[in-house]
Amino acid sequence: MRYFDPFPKELREDADYAATPQKAIEYLTASVVYMPPDGTQKECGNRCMMHVEEGENKDRCTIHAPDVFVPDKASCCFYIKGPAAPPDHPVKKMVEPEFSGLVYGEVTCKNCDHANEDSSVCNLLTSILKTQLGHEGAVFNIAPDGCCNLNTGGSTEPPEQEV
Repeated sequence: MRYFDPFPKELREDADYAATPQKAIEYLTASVVYMPPDGTQKECGNRCMMHVEEGENKDRCTIHAPDVFVPDKASCCFYIKGPAAPPDHPVKKMVEPEFSGLVYGEVTCKNCDHANEDSSVCNLLTSILKTQLGHEGAVFNIAPDGCCNLNTGGSTEPPEQEV
């Protein structure tokens, strides 16, 4: 599992970002790129601007190496909602799959190890609020179909490519 410290030492020394539980929650939401559900899955093939859906670079991503298979059901932390990349868009190795968090399968809070039983609270981020920031009563609320870049759902092994 990847280790993520949303509160580096320099930031912990600046008390303003976490002066209140609400400010800390706002900071955490931005730092882990939590996306509440909007009726769509945050998958590469579902309106990500960097996903190439047709042509020579079909099922590739404009920021991953050309040999990295990125099918519609894949997801990573760099999802950007919008029209798919054009078929002739160059595909360059700008980021490693391990860094982008590229996974294959449904990536939602309801499939994440950090979510509580009904996927309404992120236990990991709630723990950070309490232990690192001292906000004992604070809770990081989530939605079952939300997602963030700390998600543990999905596999890092790509599925077989259709030839």
